[in-house]
Amino acid sequence: MKQPLPEAGDEQNSPRTVPCPGCGLLRAIELMEEHACPVCSENEANCAEPPVPAPVPTPAEPSIVPVQAQRSRIWPLLCFLAGVAVGIGGMLAWHSGRDSGRDAEVADQPIAAAASPASPGPVPTEPTVATPQPVPPPTSKSDPPTTFKTEQLPKEFRSPGVGMVMVLIEAGEFKMGSWELEKNRSHDETEHRVRITRPYYIGIYEVTQGEYEKVMNANPSWHTNTPTNPDFVPGKITAHFPVERVTWYDAVAFCNQLSERDGFKPYYQIDNVERENHSIKSAKVTTRGGTGYRLPTEAEWEFACKAGTKTPFHFGSENTGEEANVKAGSVTVGYGSSPKWKDLGRTTTVGSYLPNRWGLYDMHGNAAEWCEDMYGRDYYLKSPIDDPMGPDEGHHRIVRGGSWLLPERSSRSSSRFWLTPDDHKSYLGFRVVRSIEK
Repeated sequence: MKQPLPEAGDEQNSPRTVPCPGCGLLRAIELMEEHACPVCSENEANCAEPPVPAPVPTPAEPSIVPVQAQRSRIWPLLCFLAGVAVGIGGMLAWHSGRDSGRDAEVADQPIAAAASPASPGPVPTEPTVATPQPVPPPTSKSDPPTTFKTEQLPKEFRSPGVGMVMVLIEAGEFKMGSWELEKNRSHDETEHRVRITRPYYIGIYEVTQGEYEKVMNANPSWHTNTPTNPDFVPGKITAHFPVERVTWYDAVAFCNQLSERDGFKPYYQIDNVERENHSIKSAKVTTRGGTGYRLPTEAEWEFACKAGTKTPFHFGSENTGEEANVKAGSVTVGYGSSPKWKDLGRTTTVGSYLPNRWGLYDMHGNAAEWCEDMYGRDYYLKSPIDDPMGPDEGHHRIVRGGSWLLPERSSRSSSRFWLTPDDHKSYLGFRVVRSIEK
């Protein structure tokens, strides 16, 4: 039978006390075998050795050490429990925010800031909806130091030869690929961390028919008004349409020609050229480097397209026919199809739709765009974090952005396509970038 605890004030019969070995709480020696500790449930009967009785303190010298021991033992336990509760709450908030953030227009502030160019078309005002995001991991000691002073670089560059407008994209980090629950995503869109370590300039428009003809003295486009058929696209100046029906070899040849025209060393070495109807069908292309014009890498293209957003398109999660020149789908796929508008069925003047936050037009739809990389189905699973360049070998080149011929699901920021470099389609064009020296 358990003994009753002594009543308060019964100093004559009060037992001697010692700290509980479990938590430091002062406890009566006589009662420790019968009563478990109310804080840590420690029962002295389970101890191998009985505790040594502590001397009874005098009234002038109150016992302070046991109380400090009690606090020193309990305080870490309370801190640990509080930390666990905060961590669990944060994770729940993050998952909830990530799910809802996919349907928001903008998930967070842009990673890199590029000034909007002085070009036609207003830049849309971004909503103020803030989506909770996970705290990014601290920069590792192996991260390369910043070697570019971007504040000294012009925010805009214009080609001296053809007046092509380009904007500065600063170095930054983002999640490349699509979220695991994004509608209609493909198996090769695995989301992964990518860091762009070098700033670069990128054209705000796709290369137009007028620019291509001025540099290459040819216009292979299908959607164009010609002297023999001036009303192929009635009422339109097709020189302002994106150039299409260009092979990948044609695109890199244009980059070299424009580099020479503007006084830059050509970025590519092109040998063993074989042509067919003024189009390059085969060539040996190697990279020389430098600051001449070139095609964007796939990572650079997606980084510029997303412009800090995490939604399927840089303008949000749904296209109504007002945001991009893409094909209206015949069935509902979750992006505004089934169909709610009559699509154009062709390319159109560049810059006809609102740009993204960094001032880039037609990143979704109009003409699909060649990238420099070769395509690798599983490349995302093993690609480097810093400035991925695509696999070293392959038979196809990456195509990005969708087009007037493809529906919304195929025009998402993360959608990937590939074609052989000798292919040329009436929906296939390109835009150019320029590297920046340190």
